This record gives sequence, C-alpha cells and structure tokens, in this order.
Amino acid sequence: MRDVFAAGLSALLVIFVLVWLPACGGMMDKEKALDKDKAMMEKPGGMMMKKEQSMEVKPESMMGAKLRQATLVGAAGHHASGTAALTKGEAGTSLLTFSGLDMDGVPDGRVYLAQHGDYAKGVEVGKLTVFQGAVTFMIPERTNIDDYDGVVIWCKKFGVEIGHGTFMGGSNKGM
Repeated sequence: MRDVFAAGLSALLVIFVLVWLPACGGMMDKEKALDKDKAMMEKPGGMMMKKEQSMEVKPESMMGAKLRQATLVGAAGHHASGTAALTKGEAGTSLLTFSGLDMDGVPDGRVYLAQHGDYAKGVEVGKLTVFQGAVTFMIPERTNIDDYDGVVIWCKKFGVEIGHGTFMGGSNKGM
C-alpha cells in the first residue's frame, strides 16, 4: 500500500514540476514585461503605440495652452480623481491631457470625449493603461472638440463608467 501511495505522490510531483512550474514562470515573465512597459510609459517621453493611434506621456511643460479643463470624479462604487485638460499640441493637434490622475485600475479602460456625460454620444480617444500620473491622448483628426462638453472613463469589458468630468472654461474655437 505504501508503494502505491509513494508512486502516486511521485507522479503528482512530476506533473507539478513539468506542468505547473513552467506555467508560473511564463506568468512571471509576462508580469515583468508588463511592469517594464508601465515603467517606460510613466517616464516623461515614454511612448506606447496602439493600432489606431499613439498615446504619449509628456511633461506638462511641453503641452500647449489649456483651453478647457475638467475635474474627474469617480462614478458610483469607483475612484477617479485628477484633471483632464483640452490643449493644443506643438504641431497644432488637439490633445486631451490627464494630470494628477489617480483612479481604479480596470482591464479595458477607454477614454471618451462625451456629450452631456454620455460616452455613447462621444468619440473614443484611446485606451487607458496608466492609472496614476500624467497621460496625454491625441484627439482623432476631424473631431470637432466644441461638440463635446466632458470626458468619460469607461470600462468596455464590464460596461461600467469609472469616472467623468465636465469641461469648464472658454470655447475651443480656433483649434
């Protein structure tokens, strides 16, 4: 009986070593890669590319004049704070810049310029993968930012709002 038990235990140990440990090592490598990417994006001048557009983290001194800004507040059951500002970039592009961002991390965070707090009547500006600090998104060309009065952070995967803000200040005319 002892020999059967020892053989079974040995078989389980072999399976554990051959299957589970390499899988954990792979997960650790992925986590290290994600941490490295996150650290790169948090550095001034760091950049992350995506298919539709690029999202660039820049020092505030490189940004153009602020046109309008919003204070972020968390939606029910979520934390979000910081400032969202519409600015004009160095090349005349329209930018949405978050500063002092501090919010819940979400698996599929999306940033929208919104009409009356409704992201569905807005335009997606980009995917949010940095949840603290400063993040800048290029607003898609041909977007009339005067059509939007706020910003919404939405978790697309779970279909819930994480935070929002209403722009205050002057018009965006001339952008």
